[in-house]
Amino acid sequence: MARGFLLILLCTAFASAHAASDKILYHVHHLQLDGIPRVLSNLENLQKGMPDRQLDIRLLLQGDSILLLDPWIDDSFRQRLHELRQSGVRIEVSRSNYADNRNRVARDHPPQLVENLFSRIVELEQQGYQYVTP
Repeated sequence: MARGFLLILLCTAFASAHAASDKILYHVHHLQLDGIPRVLSNLENLQKGMPDRQLDIRLLLQGDSILLLDPWIDDSFRQRLHELRQSGVRIEVSRSNYADNRNRVARDHPPQLVENLFSRIVELEQQGYQYVTP
């Protein structure tokens, strides 16, 4: 009986270890139009480089990096961003930055709004997210 319980316990621990996701916090604090391809490529390469891993990626946009969400950016960039979102990348922006740039954000996929981006970074790091920035 004890061996069966131990076996179940080990299998459960092994399964939950593999089910756990790698948590990535990708923070973009400054972005100009020519930097958009680099940000998108970095996120795509991160996913391609870890194909057997379940990734939980949060993309935090600060300041003028909200340009990434502009409805007028190149169609290919918009498509790549859409595909990243479909793959699970979640985009977060501070409420004040969103309010200041509401006209620059595509309405079809609004980002998740947070009160304070710096507090959010600390919160996510405390939850085990690894901080990455371009």
